[in-house]
Amino acid sequence: MSSAQLVVLTSLVAIVRGLSSFDFSQKAKKIFERLIDLILIAIIVFAGYEYARHSRELSYYFHWGHFRHWMQNNMGTFAFTILTLLLLFGFRLAFSKEWSLSAKKALHDWLDPALLAGALALILITYVARTYYIPSGSMEPTLMVHDYIIVVKPFMLKLFHDFPPQRGDIVVFHPPLPHETKEFIKRVVGLPGETIQVLHGKVWVDGRTLHEPYIKSPPDYRWGPVKIPLKHYIVFGDNRNNSLDSHAWKEDGGTPFLSLRRIVGRAVLIIWPPSRFQVLHDYRWFQTHVVHAYSGTALLA
Repeated sequence: MSSAQLVVLTSLVAIVRGLSSFDFSQKAKKIFERLIDLILIAIIVFAGYEYARHSRELSYYFHWGHFRHWMQNNMGTFAFTILTLLLLFGFRLAFSKEWSLSAKKALHDWLDPALLAGALALILITYVARTYYIPSGSMEPTLMVHDYIIVVKPFMLKLFHDFPPQRGDIVVFHPPLPHETKEFIKRVVGLPGETIQVLHGKVWVDGRTLHEPYIKSPPDYRWGPVKIPLKHYIVFGDNRNNSLDSHAWKEDGGTPFLSLRRIVGRAVLIIWPPSRFQVLHDYRWFQTHVVHAYSGTALLA
């Protein structure tokens, strides 16, 4: 969820919550009833318009398995959106009848903690960290199908001087592919300004081979060389021969280069299943950033 969407949702809920605290005249209640009706109609119209524009991409989610994966990755946003709509319907009903003081107090006693929990959850998944579900084998053997991982968002990483990403980092991003709605997860192998190619089963960066002990098997294709623009990256899956990544995006109408602005976070931890619990990519974030970031000492490389 974007910052703009976060502001709109939280502002709307705050406004409705505030209005519920006042006693209005019948004329004012009628005005608020019509206002809420207009908001609900606008939401329905906007949803229909967006579906008409993106019917092909949205049809992907009508498959139960795909929809379930989306829910697993976006539960906080989905729950907060549903809560907002329920509040609109609830207060539409509230303005259409008289409520006793005890009923209003009971409503507020339930509403306040629900709004606080929803707002905190939304802020956390937008700016701090969130969980992701791994639906495919493109990152095997590092990430397996059905793994759940923790992904730290760029806002949090920047606080500890740990963004933009470095080579070897596993990142989640919006792929530069037309009509693609899913977020991808791959490993950064090429940095801005470098020349990269795949040759003889190895990745070459500025004429030197890249040591990659984490891949499932050497790539069986030849690709490049390409010069990476500024603020762009080359990303590959660890399962090199079964991964829709930079080397294959051009064939699907995209570009091989991943823009920095498309990166939505960095994978740091596998949390489920318990037998797979591990820190990703020899991640030294606590040692190199939390301990030293504000101590005045130099950061480790």
